[in-house]
Amino acid sequence: MIKRILLDLNDSPFAYEARAYALKLAGEHRAHLTALALIDLARLTQGEAIPAGALAFQQQRNRVWLNAWRTQADMLIDACRQQALVAGVGFTGLCIEDEAPAAALVREARHHDLLVSATDAQLGSAGASEDSLQLAHYLADAPRPLLLLAKTTSNHSSHPDGPILIAYDGSACAARMLQQLAFMQLWPRSPKRLIVIHPSQADAETLAAEAAGYLASHGIKVTAVAIGSTLAAADILLAECAAHHAQALAMGAFGHNSWRERLFGSATRTLLARANCPLLLAH
Repeated sequence: MIKRILLDLNDSPFAYEARAYALKLAGEHRAHLTALALIDLARLTQGEAIPAGALAFQQQRNRVWLNAWRTQADMLIDACRQQALVAGVGFTGLCIEDEAPAAALVREARHHDLLVSATDAQLGSAGASEDSLQLAHYLADAPRPLLLLAKTTSNHSSHPDGPILIAYDGSACAARMLQQLAFMQLWPRSPKRLIVIHPSQADAETLAAEAAGYLASHGIKVTAVAIGSTLAAADILLAECAAHHAQALAMGAFGHNSWRERLFGSATRTLLARANCPLLLAH
C-alpha cells in the first residue's frame, strides 16, 4: 500500500491539477505527502557568455533570480501545506537547490512510493520549461512509478467513475507495472480493463492470460482484452480510453523498443500529448 507520496511542486498551470490529485490520493490512502520544490541552479549560468566587466552584474542578477525562486518555492509549499491541513493529510514541505534537478528528483523519489507530477512541470524555475527532457531523464532511471497529469487532463479525469486501463505488452517495464499496481492498490474500488496489443492475435491472447493471471493472484480482477493489430499501440490505447471513459491509464514507460527509445518511447510521447486522463508510468 501507498504510505508516502512525493509531489513535484511547481507554478505551472497543470501542476495545480497534480497537487489536487496528490492530496486526494494521500487522503484516500492515509499517506504522507511530501511537496518538493526544485530550484535549478544550472539555469543561473548555463550556456551564458560573460563579457568583460560584467561579472558583478551577473552575480547581482543571479542573486535576484535565486531569491525570487526561493520566495516562489516557499509560497507554493505554504499553499500546499494549508490544503493538506484542511484535508487532514500529513505533510512535509521540501525545497532542493541543485544543478541537476532531475537527478535530485530521482534521489528523493527513493524515499517514497509514488511520484506525482504534471507534464508541464518546470522543475526548477519560472523560466522556460524543459519538462519533457526532465521527465525523460527521470523515467530512464525511475526508482518509483510516476503518475502524470497530462496537459489535456481536466479535473484529474473526465470520468472519475470510469475503469482503470492497464496496458500490457510483455516487456519488463509492463511486468513491473503489474507488480506496482498490485503493491500500491491505487484504485481499489475501480473496475480494471487489461489491454494487450500485439500483431499476432494468438500472442495477444497469451499475454493477456499471463497478465490477468498475475493480477488475479493478488486479488485484482480485470476484464482482459486481447487485440491483434499492427496499428500504433498509442492510437489504440487512446481509442480505448475514449470508448470506455477511462479514469486512468497504467503502462510501462518503455516497451520492446531500441535503447534509443529509452529516452522517451514514442507511444509514451503520443499519450502524454493526447491522453485526457492521468497516466501511471513505470520504468
